[in-house]
Amino acid sequence: MSLRIAESTRSIRLGDRELTYVLRRSNRRRSIGLIVNHQGLKVASPWQVPLAEIYALIVRSQDWVFDKLDAWQAERPEARRWISGETLYLLDREIRLEIEPAPFRHGVFLSGDRLRVYAPGEDSVARMVIAWYRSEAKSDFAERVARIAPRLQVQPRRLIISNAKHQWGSCNTQGSVRLNWRLMQASPAVVDYVVAHELAHLRHMDHSPNFWATVASVCPQYRQLRAQLKEQDAVYRSL
Repeated sequence: MSLRIAESTRSIRLGDRELTYVLRRSNRRRSIGLIVNHQGLKVASPWQVPLAEIYALIVRSQDWVFDKLDAWQAERPEARRWISGETLYLLDREIRLEIEPAPFRHGVFLSGDRLRVYAPGEDSVARMVIAWYRSEAKSDFAERVARIAPRLQVQPRRLIISNAKHQWGSCNTQGSVRLNWRLMQASPAVVDYVVAHELAHLRHMDHSPNFWATVASVCPQYRQLRAQLKEQDAVYRSL
């Protein structure tokens, strides 16, 4: 059998997120495979498999795909200085980073407006602080989802803490809600807006007037809050 290979770039809409991928067909391939790396998603498929079957696999695997894409796309800006005295933000409140060299005691502790990091070395500070933010986000976002979801009469099936490069949140038709941990730097009102925005997609998978009316029912100032988030986008993404 002579080798036949064809590649094409395609896209599929999953909730409010557009996913672009490369489809590589081969007559020697026996099953569909999903590959995620720094270049994005590649789907390797047997030549004869219909597109509908490929789409169905991507839909079933979308949480895994987005987790992998977010991990590859996560930024670590060079401008951030992980030194004592650096200003960080927690729910729009300024906190100061204090680093304590501690070969045998590791941890991150918030005391008033001081975030104390006991780190084994300078190269571990960023990782430890980001892990702390993610842990704080997990409990904080869960509380907000539990509070806002009943008001919108929706029931999300899963909350995922995201590390996305360009998105603050997303939602899919399977009921999975993704929220970016960097939102923990924004004001509580802004975080509530993003949570309401994503939960509203469980009723309207679009940005129609009905969708925005649903958001406004629990967040009437959403336009101002959305503008605030946009204004602070670069600051929050620098972490």
